[in-house]
Parts: sequence; structure tokens; C-alpha cells
Amino acid sequence: MEVTKYQSFIHGFSIDYPKGWKVSENMGFSAVIFTPPIHSQQSQESTMLNLNVSIQDLSNATNGNGIPSPDDFLNISIQQVSQMGARALKHGPTKIGPAHAQYDGYFMSYMLENEGSGIVKINQSFFINNTFTYVVTLSVPSREPSLIEAYEKAVASFTIFAPKGLKTVMLSADSNDVDIVGNSMRYSLFTPNNWINTNSSSSNSNNGRTSYSYKAPIGDIKLDHSVEVLANQSTAKAYCSKAENTLRMRSTKDSFVDRSITLGKLLTMPAVGGEAKRFIFTRAQREYQVAIVVIGDCAFTTTLETTSGDMEYFNNLFDAIVSSFRVNEIGAKDAEGGALEYKVFAHLIKSFVVNVPLSFKMSDKLSTNDAVLFYVKDPEMPVFSMTFEDMGSIVAQEDYKQLILQFHNESMQGAKIVADRPSRLDHYKASTVEMMGFDPQMGNHRRVVFKCSVVRRRFGVLLSLSTNKTEFEGVYNSSFFVFDSFKLI
Repeated sequence: MEVTKYQSFIHGFSIDYPKGWKVSENMGFSAVIFTPPIHSQQSQESTMLNLNVSIQDLSNATNGNGIPSPDDFLNISIQQVSQMGARALKHGPTKIGPAHAQYDGYFMSYMLENEGSGIVKINQSFFINNTFTYVVTLSVPSREPSLIEAYEKAVASFTIFAPKGLKTVMLSADSNDVDIVGNSMRYSLFTPNNWINTNSSSSNSNNGRTSYSYKAPIGDIKLDHSVEVLANQSTAKAYCSKAENTLRMRSTKDSFVDRSITLGKLLTMPAVGGEAKRFIFTRAQREYQVAIVVIGDCAFTTTLETTSGDMEYFNNLFDAIVSSFRVNEIGAKDAEGGALEYKVFAHLIKSFVVNVPLSFKMSDKLSTNDAVLFYVKDPEMPVFSMTFEDMGSIVAQEDYKQLILQFHNESMQGAKIVADRPSRLDHYKASTVEMMGFDPQMGNHRRVVFKCSVVRRRFGVLLSLSTNKTEFEGVYNSSFFVFDSFKLI
């Protein structure tokens, strides 16, 4: 059997898979799923025959009891598949990876009854490294050839390495007031939450220029924001032109690239308008990405710096930071008359950003590659979720909405639609629906508001707020803006 090597830099692993198989990344709990050409499968089995890799951060599932050992993980897995009705269960120690970089792990093989596909044969191998467990799984319907050779080659080839880039990130704002062409404005420049402030104070002001400097907690990555009031004689175009010429002169020969065309979909410019430029270049074994936005007589510059060769893994982070930049009139209020404060959640694998309340916390334990859940008080009781899923084929907006309605009608007793109105999600058509009903699993009456849309023809996007009836108004009034803040990057 011929194989092809797959590498995931974001997750930090490589694996061999059968040549010609389809590759689907970051779906559900799987980092990658490999499936054979559809003509080799029965149609009802099209999703059952697959080779996949899942990675779990055990530090998010410890409940304060420490990282489980490989033996613990095996026993938990045996218990789980036994409860699912596993038959012919076998397990034992195994080696995973090539001879020069093998890991001690365990294997499991068993059969499960699957409605519509009959018996499915499952082979799994896993090992634990630091706080992560890596699981390679082959699922094959009984009517198909065993494909055990594909599984054995995948397990024998599996290698891990230091990942590059970020999967998701929460961005927080450095905000301040500034006078732009005689108007009192307030800007917000965003930086990853856990990055380290390298200024001697919260900001550094010098000669009309204010700067904010940060570095990543891991790796040699730096981020700088600066705000500069222009001299009276300098226009936006003249400032950008001078900055471009300076950067070109400092860059390594033939490394300078103008990517200003990409800023159109990222930036939200105020009514006064302005000029925007974006450049990438190399200098002295370092890579730089620079965005310059001039609004009226004020210039905002954001610079991301990495070691040479690593910038490609942080392009989406830079996009998220630039797209979150805001300049608003001082005094902008929320629905209850307070100053609107928020942080930005960026999903860098799925390439979107959403503004969320400061009170929202991401549930690492319950979130998957497709769905991200947020809670306010109890990590086990999320109130808001964002889903971005590949539907597998082109799907109509109304059909996607009906799928979501069906789910709520089946999960809530006496479910009823309170409101259903057309809306927008980014620049796509969407539906915003409010529902009520009794949730027997939660044991209380629920109110749900969701906005759904189909983007890029086949990706379903769902933003959903769900709480018990008595808490709904308070949570909604502090988070209503989430539904209109979604943006693809």
C-alpha cells in the first residue's frame, strides 16, 4: 500500500496515510480525518470508514486529580467503550512511532454496532506525552476490507514535534483617548491575553508617540503597537509612503512584499476615512509584518516580529489583531447606557473573530475544533456557544436553520418559536431565532437565542445563547453585541 505523509504544524505531528485518501482537518474532536475515495464505500458507510488522529489536553480534564497515567487512560477508555456495547475487546501495550522515536503506549481493538452501517471494527493506539494524549484510530465497517496495513503504517510512522502557531486566542484591548481632526475619539489596540507587557509602564509615551510592546510567553515572538499624532504638513498618503520607503530600505533584498490589498476585508474604518498599508519583510534573520492605518491626523502602526521562517504560522493571528482594531467616538454606549467593553475571541484554525463580554470564559474541557463554549460562573454550565462546521456539501441557509430548529424541538419539551427574523452574519444572509421550552436534561425552563448562517457555501455557522428563563435577561443584556460581531478573517 502506497502512503503519503501528512504534517500538522499547528498540532505538531506527522503521520502516513493511504495515498489518494481525502484529508479533512480539525473536525469535531479530530485533528485530522482521512477517508478513502467515496466510490470504494457503501453510501451509508461513507462516514464510518476512516483513519483519524485526535489529541486531548489532559490538563483540561483532571478535575484537580492530576494528569492521568497511561494505565488510567486505558482503563477509562475500556470502561467507556464497554458502556457503548463493545464486543471482542482486546488491549495491551504497544510501540508507536518509528524506531528512532518510539513512544510506549497501548492498543485497543473492538467491534461496535452502528445503526445503518452494521458492525464497525475499530483499532486504536494511544500514548501520552507531557499533558497531551495522542490517539490514532481506524474505523472500518465489517463489509469492507480490514485495511489493517494502513493502520499499522500510520501507527509506525506517527511522530510529534513542537507545534507552531496558535489554535485559538483571546485578545484584550489597550485603549486610550486621542484627538483626531478635532474630534474626541477612543482607540482600542488588541493583544493576546497572556502575552507579557515589556513596556516599563502600561504604555510608553514619547514625542507625541505612544507605544505598547509585548512578547509571547513561549517562543521568540514580539508585538508592538504605536500611536502617533502627525505633523500638520503630513498627509495620510505622505506618511504611509515615507514609512514604506523606510521599511524597504531596512529590509533584506527582495524580501519586501506589499499585502495592503488584504486589509479591505479586515479593517472597520471610522467615517472620517483614512489610508491603510500592510507589508511583510525580512531583516537580519527576523521576519516582520507591519500594518499602518492613518485616520485623519493620527497614525496607528502594528508590528509582529518572528524568527525567520515562522511568520507563515502567525498570519491568522496578525489578521485577528488587525481586524479587531477600533476607533470610535468617545461616549459610545451599550444598550443599558454603559461604556461597551469586551474582549475578542479569535479562532485561528477556522479563521473568524467574535467580540465577547469580559465575563465570558472559554470552556477548554467542553470545546472542540468545531464548537467553542463559554461560561460565566460554572465551567460545566456554558451559556454561549459558537459552531463552525463543514457540512460536507453545499447547503441552503433555510435547510441549515431547519436542522437547528429540529435539534431544539427534540431537546426541549413544549418548544416554541418566539421570534424569527432575517439578519446578517458578516456579509452573509442569516436568521436570528428566539425560542422557549423546558429542558428535561437541565431540569428548567430555557430561553434560547441563536443566529445561524451558511458561509462559503458549505460551512454552517451558529452563535447560540442559552440560559434558564430567570437568568436570560441579565446575560443577554451584557452580551447582545456578540451576535453582530462575527467576522471572517
